Amino acid sequence: MSGYEHILIPVDGSECSERALAEGKRMQAAFGAQVTLLFVVSDPDFDCTMGNPSLGVASMEHDVAEAETYLARCAESFEKDCETKVVVGCIAKSILAEAKALGCDLIVMGSQGLGSALRRFLVGSVAKNVLSSAEVPVLIVH
Repeated sequence: MSGYEHILIPVDGSECSERALAEGKRMQAAFGAQVTLLFVVSDPDFDCTMGNPSLGVASMEHDVAEAETYLARCAESFEKDCETKVVVGCIAKSILAEAKALGCDLIVMGSQGLGSALRRFLVGSVAKNVLSSAEVPVLIVH
């Protein structure tokens, strides 16, 4: 194998995901890989992490618009073109599904996102869930 060909970088604006973004840039430069930046907005009908109804469709639409703006800014910082994608769903499941659908051969992500410490403690982190179920290598950035 000559290197990675398609890298998925899930981001959420947290400090940790910003560090993963920087590492993803280095990986893209080293391997000349295609990059897809992914932002997952929680499902408007059901909060997958805690099992509670979410805030509603208007809030979700606002979150999607903000995510698209954020990803566009992130994409501009890459030397080589990269794709951006916003999906709505359960975060870990969506990351895994997108990695598979896009044919990614590496996932680069932060160890902790914007979720609360209590949420991570109760159900495990998104990074842990992705790492335990991914079919491709996962680089976790602290």
